[in-house]
Amino acid sequence: MSETLDQVVEINIYLQPIQFILSIVLNIITIYILSSYTLRASSCSYYLLAYAVFALMYMIQICPGKFFLAFNITLPVNEARCRLATFTINVPPILTRHMLLLASWDRFCSSSTTDRFRLQRTVNKAKRNILIAIIVTIITMLPTLIIYYANETVQLCLAYTDRIALAFIFVQILYVNVLAPLFMTIFGCLTIYNIRQSARRVRTEQHHQIVNHRTEGQLARMLILQIFVLLITNIPYIIIYSIVTINPSAQTSTMNALRNISVFLVQSQYYISFFLYIISGRIYRQELLKTFKKCQSRNSISFY
Repeated sequence: MSETLDQVVEINIYLQPIQFILSIVLNIITIYILSSYTLRASSCSYYLLAYAVFALMYMIQICPGKFFLAFNITLPVNEARCRLATFTINVPPILTRHMLLLASWDRFCSSSTTDRFRLQRTVNKAKRNILIAIIVTIITMLPTLIIYYANETVQLCLAYTDRIALAFIFVQILYVNVLAPLFMTIFGCLTIYNIRQSARRVRTEQHHQIVNHRTEGQLARMLILQIFVLLITNIPYIIIYSIVTINPSAQTSTMNALRNISVFLVQSQYYISFFLYIISGRIYRQELLKTFKKCQSRNSISFY
């Protein structure tokens, strides 16, 4: 193992607790803000809320696991624990992509001038879509309970190397890193186009409609920025994975170091949304300030 790889691995190990804490704190704040009365009126908020929940579920599992594994601190591996762990770790990332994809579709429908599309963005339909996505994901990810096994010699959960198992893993990676972001980008571009087309029409609407449109527009900006960052942080991982898959001999220590960096970037997607929402959404900033003021007032009351 080269010196560069050693350094990257060591840095990545000690960054896991930091990512773990950031994920818990920032996602909990995001969940609280998106649950506020102002944002709860929008169907898009439910998708972003569900995204934060699933992101939190994923990072709570992956960060401690990577940290303790680096120091060879692991629970004894058996078939039941191995298969259940791989299932629970693989489901949340798929669900986060589903939520962003549904949110992208929701923003497209919201910005559309066609009534048929606009009627799709209701809170009840958002709740129904989230439930359907959870059920479909659980069903489609059931093969993970079969294709992974416990290797007691190395004390690791490994995937079988037959064609069916490898094909399933490949499709999973393809959807998470390529297909879902691609469709998000398409809906994002269509949303931007619709918003620009409807800008003149909004000026003639009544005040309460304008306020509602601004809220919907800010949610669209928050989502589009999140998708853009997701694409940027995904690109290095996709490139490295493709190179190693096509040419296994390219899996050198330098490539492994780059892979560790790319995995860190992918992990950052699961908590960086907090900062992106602050940058792009005034309504999110306003609700965040309200929350801080409430906390300060409660502390003042309890102090006296």
